Amino acid sequence: DKWIVDTLLFSMETIRGVSTPVAFKSPYVNVKGDVNCNIDVGYESDTFNVKGKVSVENVDVVLNMNDITEASSKVSDDDEEIYFTSDLDVTLGTHVNLSFDPILRCIFVPNTHVNVKIDAASDFYEIGGELKLKSGDVNYLSRNFYIKEGSIKFNQEDITNPLIKIRAETREKD
Repeated sequence: DKWIVDTLLFSMETIRGVSTPVAFKSPYVNVKGDVNCNIDVGYESDTFNVKGKVSVENVDVVLNMNDITEASSKVSDDDEEIYFTSDLDVTLGTHVNLSFDPILRCIFVPNTHVNVKIDAASDFYEIGGELKLKSGDVNYLSRNFYIKEGSIKFNQEDITNPLIKIRAETREKD
């Protein structure tokens, strides 16, 4: 009754061409969609590690600014922390949507690739690559604009400050 798990290692690969439904909900983000992956997962010395390749399709990612603000004010320090590290090559397939309510809603161009590296113990977060936007809406100065094209490129030093380029239009009637 005093045994604990010290090391856990396993590999996971979905059947080629067959996607697995996945749903994830946290105080910051809600994700629901289909995933195809070939990853190695490990847990050792309070560190959870994920490496490999992931492709996603039919995904809805929802970030709500109000929920993020409320959740960040409720964060408490736990006595026991588990750190997370990752090195994932992510390929976005068809119908991948991001909603950052109330500012941005966008659909990404299929076959866009990014690399996600995280080492929570050393506060290292990096997203390499550029996400191309196919369409969507942006709310700016209390007006809605329809996105014609665009991209999101993450800053290597600070991923919370990405460079967003958007060509959008609005229609107004006289």
